[in-house]
Amino acid sequence: MAVLAIFSLPIQLDKTNKEIQEIEVGAIMDKIPDQIGYLVLTEDGAVLESGGELENDERIATIITDLITLSNEVDSVAFGPSENFKKISITFDDHWYIICLSNKKISVVKRNIHTPLRESNEINV
Repeated sequence: MAVLAIFSLPIQLDKTNKEIQEIEVGAIMDKIPDQIGYLVLTEDGAVLESGGELENDERIATIITDLITLSNEVDSVAFGPSENFKKISITFDDHWYIICLSNKKISVVKRNIHTPLRESNEINV
């Protein structure tokens, strides 16, 4: 059994390493808890795979690649010229995006944010 970590989430697969390499990225992305959409992009922003709310979403793909370009140009004095980000999180009220770079691909997952219900001793009648 192999364990594959995507976005810091361990995913167990009953496959050998060779078989893991042959698994579609989409099948793995579908196993991420609370994900409601995903994109896998080339370094220049072309959509390789997508699903859920982000299926074939070229607009989000463009925004993500522009954000990556911007983040790589932020401040070469504060961050060394070879220091690029590994992961970016963008948080909204009800969802968040996680963007990771790996193997010359950009992986983006849109996940729901669950807010805990407030406990109350009040009884509504």
